[in-house]
Amino acid sequence: MKKFFLSLFLLFTLLVNSQIILNIKDDITKENSLNFSPAIQYNYKEQKYDFQINLYDNDFLYSENQIFGRTIKIKKGFRYFNFFINIPLNSEPFGMGYEERKKDSLFGVVNSLKFTRTEVFTGGYSIKDYNLLEFFVPSYLKGSFFVAKNDTNSFIKLNLELQRWFKVPFRITGSDDFSVDLKLVNFDKYNNEGLGLGISYDAGFFPVFFTDFTLPIFNQDFLIGLKAELKHDFGYEIYVVNKNLKFPVLFLIDENSGGLFFEF
Repeated sequence: MKKFFLSLFLLFTLLVNSQIILNIKDDITKENSLNFSPAIQYNYKEQKYDFQINLYDNDFLYSENQIFGRTIKIKKGFRYFNFFINIPLNSEPFGMGYEERKKDSLFGVVNSLKFTRTEVFTGGYSIKDYNLLEFFVPSYLKGSFFVAKNDTNSFIKLNLELQRWFKVPFRITGSDDFSVDLKLVNFDKYNNEGLGLGISYDAGFFPVFFTDFTLPIFNQDFLIGLKAELKHDFGYEIYVVNKNLKFPVLFLIDENSGGLFFEF
């Protein structure tokens, strides 16, 4: 019976806080300079449809190297920036905002992935955001930094493995509570993914179990994180983001709140 009510709560949370955007024309796989495209946005919480006008720009990022007197350009990422205006299809007021997607790499030593979307409207604003930074300093350390947030949740985690003194990977996380975790199994070279145990604090100490992994589905790479908090009132955290920024996905949920955003 408890699982049944938990499933209903998860479904209700997703529906109440879901936001879906259907882009009709723009294509971030091609380099563009100041183009227009229309879109339809649906917000379940406010029960409204918006007609969205996008003014977007997409630039590829390159590194330049001199080889035998010639300049060689190597593509290392892209940056997509979009300013949009929402025109409600009912009596709601207008809104506007911006969205940025960026993926960059510095010879595999530093890799970054960023998605952020901010909307401003009468009576408030809305923020969707996730960032992943992976770094590697040969013979010293490797690790990653991840942050994701929406209007109701905020998750942060820092993964580190010091290689000069000892090679025990650990992570520090923050959300409603603060925890220090030990990774028992690593799934990738940056220690962004794996599973392990930790100790968390929120008006008292309690153990936690966590796992992070990438799940490829339909040519998309979904980074998934799960955390179980073994306290008196059982707690949990779940996040899902898409590392393919062509189709951003942000799903955050804990025992108190959550929401779903995706754009395609």
